[in-house]
Amino acid sequence: MGLSTDNQTCYNAPEVVTRYRTASLEIAEMLIFLEYCQKIRAGRLLDIGCGGGRTSFYLLGMASDYLGIDYSPGMIELSRQRFPEHQDRFRVLDARCLDDPQLGLFEFILFSFNGLDSVSLKDRQLVLRAIRSRLQPEGIFVFSSHNLHGPSAVTTAPKVRLSISPRQMYWNWMNWRRRMGNHRRLKPQQQFGDGYAILNDIAHDYSLLECGFELIALYDHRGERFIEPGPFPDSKWLHYVCRAA
Repeated sequence: MGLSTDNQTCYNAPEVVTRYRTASLEIAEMLIFLEYCQKIRAGRLLDIGCGGGRTSFYLLGMASDYLGIDYSPGMIELSRQRFPEHQDRFRVLDARCLDDPQLGLFEFILFSFNGLDSVSLKDRQLVLRAIRSRLQPEGIFVFSSHNLHGPSAVTTAPKVRLSISPRQMYWNWMNWRRRMGNHRRLKPQQQFGDGYAILNDIAHDYSLLECGFELIALYDHRGERFIEPGPFPDSKWLHYVCRAA
C-alpha cells in the first residue's frame, strides 16, 4: 500500500470521520471566503475533500451552486446526515479523477485542510491538473498545505507531554506510544525532493505554474496576506489563492 491508499483508508475509519465532524474554519479561510464572496455567490463552487461538512456548513449558505466531494464514503455519509436537505450536494469522488463531463466547470474550487498533503507527489500533480480542467478561465482555486519551512516540518520523534496530573500523564504516555508507533511505521516513506518533502508531519511546497495555475496570494495561519512567497518559518499552514495561468 502507498501513501495515497494508506491515507484514504485512514480517512474512512469511523473514529476519524467522527473527529472531523467538529472541526471549524481557519482564520485564513474566513478571510478568503469574505474576499471572494461575490464570486462564490454568483458561480458554481466545488468543495474537494469536504470531509464531514466542516466547510459545507458555511458554503452551502453562500454558494448558489455547491458540490462537496470526498473520496471517503464515511465522510460523505456524515455530510449527508448533517445536511439532509442537501444530500444531493455531496458525492463520493476522487480528486485524482474529475473526468466526468457532467461535473462541468466551476468559478471557485476549494481543497482545504491540507488535503493535498494526503497524496503522493505523483498523485498530487494528477489532482492539480484535474482541478485545472474543471476551473473556469477566470476561476479561483484555493488550497492549504503544511508549510515546508514551518514548525510542523520536523523529522524528530514525538515526545511525551509532561503533566502534574497522574491521570493526564497516563493518557499522555498512551498517546506518545501511539504516535511513536506511527512515527516508526511511516519513517521509511519519508522523501526529500526539489521543493517538496514527505515527512511524518507531511509538509509540502507546490509547483503551481507547471500545473496551470498562477499564484495570487498566500495567507499564513494567522490570516495575514502576502503577495510574494517566502519561507514563513512561524506558520504551520499556508493557504494558497490561485487562478488559471
